[in-house]
Amino acid sequence: MKRIGDLKILVVEDDALNRDLICTLLKGFGDITEAKSLDEASALIGSLRFDLAFVDLDLNGKPDGFKIAKLTKEKSIYTVILSAQKDQSSIKKAFEFSDCDNYLFKPANISMVKEVMGHFDSQNAFLKTNKVIRSKFTTSSPKLTDTLEVVKSIYSAQSPIYIFGETGTGKQVLAELIHELNFGDMKKFYHLNCSAISDSIIESELFGHMKGAFTGADSRKEGLFEKANGGTLFLDEIGTMSPLMQNKIITAIESKKFKPVGSTQEIESHFRLIAATSSNLSDEVQAGKFRQDLFFRINGVHLILPSLKDRKEDLELLIEKISQEHLSQRALYLNKDVLKILKAYDWPGNVRELKNLINSWLDRGISKPEIKEIPTHIINNENIFSKTKYRFITKKQIQQIKEMGLKEFVRELELEAIETLYKENRKKLKPTARALKVHTDKVYWYLDKNSGEQYELIQ
Repeated sequence: MKRIGDLKILVVEDDALNRDLICTLLKGFGDITEAKSLDEASALIGSLRFDLAFVDLDLNGKPDGFKIAKLTKEKSIYTVILSAQKDQSSIKKAFEFSDCDNYLFKPANISMVKEVMGHFDSQNAFLKTNKVIRSKFTTSSPKLTDTLEVVKSIYSAQSPIYIFGETGTGKQVLAELIHELNFGDMKKFYHLNCSAISDSIIESELFGHMKGAFTGADSRKEGLFEKANGGTLFLDEIGTMSPLMQNKIITAIESKKFKPVGSTQEIESHFRLIAATSSNLSDEVQAGKFRQDLFFRINGVHLILPSLKDRKEDLELLIEKISQEHLSQRALYLNKDVLKILKAYDWPGNVRELKNLINSWLDRGISKPEIKEIPTHIINNENIFSKTKYRFITKKQIQQIKEMGLKEFVRELELEAIETLYKENRKKLKPTARALKVHTDKVYWYLDKNSGEQYELIQ
């Protein structure tokens, strides 16, 4: 986004005195280009890039300003009508036909210009914010949209932010988005996954250390608290920190002052803190695993990223975006049967898991995946990451039992198992019974009573 002072401004006015006045008032806001007629203005709009345009409605006795304003808006130029005409018909036409951003009455003055520039700056910032957010998050989900609306209102503040969301929901992406909206690029963004390293390494990574502070400290190391000065520090999975480390970082987070390991010299650093967890920190506090006072210090703004199972309406949008971003530039088509299975799945790995699946298809040159190319656990809607007390039964089987009843489910399960192993053993009765660890009579009885096929009694 351009700063005030670097703007490209077009002034369209046929009266020399009024044109000079407007240009004088705009001096210091950017480079000014002048035009006196529809033809001049049209040529300039077609050949140059402008950020703002100040347009008089009456040019050489003709209402050409409406046409010019329409041209500037079509080029996404912030357009201000500056006119002596105060009748409602002109005002209505300016907003409805030309879609102008502002309509101001002559003569122009400095307070009027400053007000326009303030409105332009805020609108430009709003448009830029929306564009950046859309580039990071593809969604029509009310839950995620609500979270992103909060981001729009707090990204420029300095309050600490706490992001809660399951693995793969995009916590780091959201942290990077907040930083980018605030600072404009990814400089001074530092990320540490607290669950991936030990306490001793976390301490050195965050605080830094002096040369000789411990064995192997051959030189001074600048820690992330120091590096992030004037930027953002993102602590992912902060809930996995030990109570000892929680105690050590609380002062640095509160006062923005700390001492590198092995130093007596205090360093001051002002950074924006963003913390994230995939577990509920409130529960961790209740269980005595996370310090309450540290929780209050990191929980300035609480953002929740919904899981993919709670935003299934985004599934097709995400699939389209992921496939379009794949390096192969290969088109992906999912038929209704494949889509039905993907929509029924709960996606415990969230967007990351979906991305891995789509990329795996495209990496293998699969543009139109069939059901056989969907992993079995997705077809069965099984969470391969969940810890369950059940050793054998699946989520899909639980649903089948509810629909069929236990007795019918067990009968169908036994029949399918017998038929499968019977065929695997080339329709031989005894090998099938041995594989099933049952008597041959049971195998024969099931096949005879429950199957429509005629089975030979091959021993």
